[in-house]
Amino acid sequence: MNCTWCEEEGEMIDYCNIEDHRVCQVCYEKYKNAYPNRLEGCPYCKGNQEKMVIYIHSENQVVAESVIQAANAAIDQRNTIVIYYEQDYEYEKIISIIIITVIILLLAIYSLSKTTFYT
Repeated sequence: MNCTWCEEEGEMIDYCNIEDHRVCQVCYEKYKNAYPNRLEGCPYCKGNQEKMVIYIHSENQVVAESVIQAANAAIDQRNTIVIYYEQDYEYEKIISIIIITVIILLLAIYSLSKTTFYT
């Protein structure tokens, strides 16, 4: 049997039994590399259906857990990826420290320049 994409004989994927949907393993790998978010299965039957990516970000743990439970129901349909991340305050702390340090340095330079020019 020949692949309907490359017209060569090779190992065919077995996602459906429709004769016109024959795709070889090599062509299917190229297809999956070109479209990584497409649903696994026959490229003809699944068409251009893609996985849904859900990013969950919440400072409230109760809200985040309820959203994760709802998203897990969608994951069971095998077309959803859930990425959960919690609030990370480390960057905000570092940025705040840098801003405060710069302000203090600018005030120190300003006060030194004022006392230097007037004396």
